[in-house]
Amino acid sequence: MRKGFLFVLVTAVLLISCTYAFAAEMKIGYIDARKVFYEYNKTKDFQKELEAKDQQAKDEFEKMATDVRKLRDEIELLSEKAKEKKQNELMEKTKGLNDFRREKGEELLKWRDEKIAEINRDIGNVTTEYAKNNNYDVVINQMALMYAMEKYDITDEILSRLNK
Repeated sequence: MRKGFLFVLVTAVLLISCTYAFAAEMKIGYIDARKVFYEYNKTKDFQKELEAKDQQAKDEFEKMATDVRKLRDEIELLSEKAKEKKQNELMEKTKGLNDFRREKGEELLKWRDEKIAEINRDIGNVTTEYAKNNNYDVVINQMALMYAMEKYDITDEILSRLNK
């Protein structure tokens, strides 16, 4: 009985000391992925481009909407017989306006999603390359951490490589 207890105790001590020795040899880092994403120059350029595309679509939409409003105003002034003829034109323009809004929205969303995926791939590739070149065993997203010492933060190194 005593030998069994002693064996379990020695085994437990060995396992615990091996675990600590293994952990001490691991090289771990973490990044603030959110900071990396928003401070990456490609993200800033993307944001400017997205705003420009959005403004261009809004301008085009507003021009089309103005044409529809003008046509409605014209119809108001026409006789009943002339109104019927212009009504089809108004319906066509209104449909075109709605189609434009839907298509441009979908187009912008698709483009935005592709750009975000591209940016995330860049971040992942640079982080992986950095980790391999600097012998990191693990790099973790800061959002998955409850606590980590500042010395393990490699966010700035990743950002500097991305922004070269």
